[in-house]
Amino acid sequence: MGNYINLEQKGEPTYYPKRTEEDGRIYFKTMSVDDIYNLVRVVTYPYSDAFCFVNNDNNNKLMIGDCKIFDRSIKYFDKEYGKVIEVFINGDFVVNCLDGLLLVTNYEPKITGKGDILF
Repeated sequence: MGNYINLEQKGEPTYYPKRTEEDGRIYFKTMSVDDIYNLVRVVTYPYSDAFCFVNNDNNNKLMIGDCKIFDRSIKYFDKEYGKVIEVFINGDFVVNCLDGLLLVTNYEPKITGKGDILF
């Protein structure tokens, strides 16, 4: 089909370390809405979902399986990053992020309420 030249690798071989659970941690205070969205997409099935904690409680872990960028133009500067701004009747909720709003559509457990802080 085409011609190619097989070249020997130069230098020391390298590898990327094994993924750990901590690689899926969402940091609402420092990550952009795009970074969070992309992280959730990357660490979904077959890996464990992205996660954060609710209301400064390390025993209250929230696993996020799917989300969407809700809006980049609306910003709540008076609200803490990671604060749940709105919860819809179907359970989906909107989170205030550094540079926009994130809509979380698939998560476990179903416990998040308006005003909760995700960290």
